[in-house]
Amino acid sequence: MKNTHHTLGQRLLFRTGLTAILFIILILLSLVYLVKEVDKHGARQKELIEIDENLTALYIAVIDQETGQRGYNLTGNIEFLQPFYNGIIVFKTKKADLQKQINKYPSFNLYVLDTIKNGEIWTNQFGIPHVQSSKVNEHLTEQELKIGKTAFDSFRLSYTAAHNHVETESKHIQEVFIHKVIVFIIGSSLLTILTIGVLWSTLFKKFNSITRPIVELSECVKDYSNNIFIKEPPKYIKNDEIADLISNVNSMRMQLEVNRMYMDNLANKDGLTGLYNRRYFNQKFEEEWKRQLNARNNINLIIFDIDYFKRYNDLYGHVLGDECLILISKTVLDLFENPAELPARYGGEEFVIITLEQDIAKVIAKAEVLRRAVENLNIDHSGSEISDFVTISIGVSSVIPNNNMEPKCFIDQADKALYNSKVNGKNKVSSIQL
Repeated sequence: MKNTHHTLGQRLLFRTGLTAILFIILILLSLVYLVKEVDKHGARQKELIEIDENLTALYIAVIDQETGQRGYNLTGNIEFLQPFYNGIIVFKTKKADLQKQINKYPSFNLYVLDTIKNGEIWTNQFGIPHVQSSKVNEHLTEQELKIGKTAFDSFRLSYTAAHNHVETESKHIQEVFIHKVIVFIIGSSLLTILTIGVLWSTLFKKFNSITRPIVELSECVKDYSNNIFIKEPPKYIKNDEIADLISNVNSMRMQLEVNRMYMDNLANKDGLTGLYNRRYFNQKFEEEWKRQLNARNNINLIIFDIDYFKRYNDLYGHVLGDECLILISKTVLDLFENPAELPARYGGEEFVIITLEQDIAKVIAKAEVLRRAVENLNIDHSGSEISDFVTISIGVSSVIPNNNMEPKCFIDQADKALYNSKVNGKNKVSSIQL
């Protein structure tokens, strides 16, 4: 009977050990699979980001060419040729980079190639010939300018399509990866629970040290799949595959957070000017109103628009109109770079700036600096009735938020101050303090 018990114990130990070995092997294979998937996903996302960066650089290169060509055509100043020729060099470099990168992505390959083709068409058939014409004092006809603009607009549209398809591919890859990770975690968790049930009495401590970080990591991955990155992966002091897994998932978390921040930034910014858009302004304004309501601190609002901007578009065209908006936006960003200041494009040629916890006199002074800075850009405007250059009218309002005032009323007061500037001759700063 003693020997029988001993044999049964050995058999039980053998079966338990074999089951444990098989389980460990399965876990290791799963970890290796997940590590490879994480690495592969990270590499593909990085590659797509590089493609998008190169595509954007190619687009900016053509923008630089077009700006330089038009500036040279209008002024004859050879300084405009430097960005033109630099744009040609950058275009060729980014073209070569993109042609190497896009072969494995048939979903947007043709769109990128179409962007390159349209960029080359504009450069070779319009950009360079127009510069050569200006060098020999040949004036471009209205028909030539119109055809050139049409070609340039085709390039813009092809770039937008290519950029959107790259983003779509990136989102698709991310969704597929998240699905794989969730399926893997669920399968691994079920298998772990089943095995622990069988080996509970003999392998509890060992499996507890393995399953605890895996379960915690599973919860982390679920959060990451929902774009919640607050929770960090579990601490793990051993140097093994689980540590590699946690390290790689943490790298994935950081990369996904960077990607999300990048996408959020794109969603919150105005595509033309680089300023925050109206949706983001409304969101931040409401947050700051509530915060200053509790803190009893003042909040200031600067709102301005461009004088006679419709006439400017009618006279100079929407391309120059867009460039005018970009130049003024850059000036705003240079002047209002404090973290307590938030500039945004409110709509069309209208802009708004939130400033926090500043004396209204200082805000008015800074608004005046902005007004002069825009005027000193010396952007020609023959359609203006008050200046030879583009000017802006500004309204400033300041208040300490209280429960008796709605945020919209405060914005209306700033808009009223702007209206006062407009009716009193434009190119002015007016203010209202509540």
